Amino acid sequence: MALGLICAGLTNSASAQNTRVDVRGIVADSVGTGLPGATVVVLTRADSVLTKFDTTDGDGAFRMRRVPSGEYILQVTFVGYQIHRSNITVADENLNVGTVKLAVSVEELGELVVSADHIPFVVSRDTLDYNARAFATRPNASVEDLLRRLPGIQVEDDGTIVAQGEDVLNVLVDGKEFFGSDPSIAVKNLPADAIERIQVYDKQSDQAEFTGIADGEEEKTINLVLKEEARTGVIGNVTGGAGSEEGDETVYEGRASVNRFSPSTQLSFIANVNNINRPGFAWGELSNFVGGAQNLGGSGIFQNGLQIGTNMSDGFSETMVLGLNASRDFGKKNWIRASYFLSDLENTQDRIVERQELLGSEISSNIDLTSKQATENLAHNLNVNAQARFSEGHELRFRADFKAGASNLESAALQQTSTADGVLVNSAATAYNTTGDNLGGSGQLTWRKKLNENGRSLVAQGRLNLNENEGEGDLMSDVQYYTTGILDSTRQTLQNQLQNGSSTRKWGQLSIVEPIAEGHTLKFTGEIDVRDSDQEKSVHDIDEMGTPVKNLLLSNGFERTYT
Repeated sequence: MALGLICAGLTNSASAQNTRVDVRGIVADSVGTGLPGATVVVLTRADSVLTKFDTTDGDGAFRMRRVPSGEYILQVTFVGYQIHRSNITVADENLNVGTVKLAVSVEELGELVVSADHIPFVVSRDTLDYNARAFATRPNASVEDLLRRLPGIQVEDDGTIVAQGEDVLNVLVDGKEFFGSDPSIAVKNLPADAIERIQVYDKQSDQAEFTGIADGEEEKTINLVLKEEARTGVIGNVTGGAGSEEGDETVYEGRASVNRFSPSTQLSFIANVNNINRPGFAWGELSNFVGGAQNLGGSGIFQNGLQIGTNMSDGFSETMVLGLNASRDFGKKNWIRASYFLSDLENTQDRIVERQELLGSEISSNIDLTSKQATENLAHNLNVNAQARFSEGHELRFRADFKAGASNLESAALQQTSTADGVLVNSAATAYNTTGDNLGGSGQLTWRKKLNENGRSLVAQGRLNLNENEGEGDLMSDVQYYTTGILDSTRQTLQNQLQNGSSTRKWGQLSIVEPIAEGHTLKFTGEIDVRDSDQEKSVHDIDEMGTPVKNLLLSNGFERTYT
């Protein structure tokens, strides 16, 4: 099959349109015969950004799904034919562009030879395949640096990877998982000069891959294809640096990535230690490694319902991350992938805030705030993915993930409010200390047995999710009110907060799958889902005698069972 080659430089941008429709048509030669394998792309008219692409089927037909509404250039290429470009407008309904006829190229190529090193990318079926050699990078560059140079791919400041306007959820190495599902780890820790090609495609879900039946749960995926010499041997890098100005604390950063690859085995070790506020992972993935934190946001980090800090991109952070990854193939359908992470993140923040509040054009009050905060988060993360084939059509797949973490916070703040001429109005001193632990995990087992030669299969799945967490916090608040600068009254709060929770989910499914025609399947399914949850939050106020008194307004608890 001939493949269309596109050599134009493209950049990526995300469409702000919400309406997405299908664009279809047929590519044919001058007499109307369909051309299979022609490359069809849609480029934004304003800046020629690659938005969608497809290749024609055996009849020359193509269909690009979910194209955002807008003004585009339709470009069709096929080896031996002239490039076709035409303007199209995608509105709120599916668009059929009809038959696009290509004219035979009459240019004589002579002895011109085009080196494969300079062909930027090739579109083949549903895969966009980049040639890494066509995109030069600086010495010792990482794969992340290489991705930043590829048209249609964007790497955000937080490490998130976007391809063709969609977030990349998986990065594979030679088709194998690399440190679980975090897409940032491979691109940050593998050298760019070890990569032969970068493939971008929509990967089917585990279940669809295993059973062979599409379920519509696709994930944008990048597969890093290693160079032949990198597949047998050791590759990696070690970098580090430290320094300080006179009288200042020493700042440091060290990174290491050591990888041993063979046709059947992948072994990798990564390490990252620094005190310069670099987490080493995309912020979206950091919650997997931060002591079981359940909510990571700009207004604060909470564990077990208790605040354990503000945004960790503030202040000064000291990070240590160690990771191990192992992959072993025991045959085409027998393999195991596993990875383990240990992470420790410490963050300190000292703040001094002076604020003036205005009433009209006049200063109404002055507010002075001084605060200190220290947090520490320790986490372990283990995941395993394995498959075994007993015979042709008889297979078993197992996937498990385990997390354990501990966190603590110590914070203190003093805020004073005074009038415009400096007379004290009120002051508030607060201290808050919390600790939290989290233990959780999930496991899924999928079994498939082919029952006859026609493809009838029996598929059984079972899943177990467990999560337990507990947290404790102590709050002290001392608020003083003044009248004309003289202490008038004091309100003191001493409080102890406890929160414990556990949840389980047990799910099972049994299916009979019956192919009835090419591309059509009948599926009969029975399913059971059992969920249990137990949450309790207990708040006690400490009275003047030191006796805890339960605060009924702030305390709550519930149990839930669902079948």
